[in-house]
Amino acid sequence: MRAAHPLIVRASVAFGAFSLAAATALSAYAAHGLDSVDQPRAFTAAAMLGLHGLGLLALNSFGQGRLLNLVRWSIMLGSCLFVGSLLAALFWQWRAQWAPFGGSLLILAWLLAIPAVWRASAAKRED
Repeated sequence: MRAAHPLIVRASVAFGAFSLAAATALSAYAAHGLDSVDQPRAFTAAAMLGLHGLGLLALNSFGQGRLLNLVRWSIMLGSCLFVGSLLAALFWQWRAQWAPFGGSLLILAWLLAIPAVWRASAAKRED
């Protein structure tokens, strides 16, 4: 019997794949369904979803560890805050007040990914 993957790995794979699908759909909607005033915000949201979704999937190749898991959760939360805020502003004319927090969390997560991946790579070499 195969060992079950921990919740964080399953969640990050699902979130990454969903982010890529949503980025594709949002890009198509922006290109074909929005006027030129609203397109930049939608394209920014789509780009952020796509890039961070790919990054999240790539992180899963390094296994797990406390710091890597923190990075995964931070990327998922930061993406939700940043992209959700942009989409709320786009569709409901709300202020994008959570975008700076989401963006800052994403930046912090990727900076934390440096030592997390470094440690995970070193641990794999030792095995």
